[in-house]
Amino acid sequence: MNALLVPIRDLHARTGYFVRKAATIPVIITDNGKPVAELRALEVTKTPPPITNGKSYWANRKMRPGFRKLMESGALKPQPGERSIDEILDEVRADSTA
Repeated sequence: MNALLVPIRDLHARTGYFVRKAATIPVIITDNGKPVAELRALEVTKTPPPITNGKSYWANRKMRPGFRKLMESGALKPQPGERSIDEILDEVRADSTA
């Protein structure tokens, strides 16, 4: 198996590059020419949350008492004149593309 040997000094200088490279090929980190660590891709499989009683996990969750009180009090409802989260996100997206 091919691997990329990287001195620890280079790893410090270009960590992001070598982490992304490890997705395709193992990256062996060396210290004074001796291998000390390996970066390699994780084998991750996404599984959807379990469905019970015909409902998703989120539909079956239990609210904590403090959060339930906040919901019932109306404190979490938008106040008149406040911007919605959609409006805020649109503004942030517009700023990031400008």
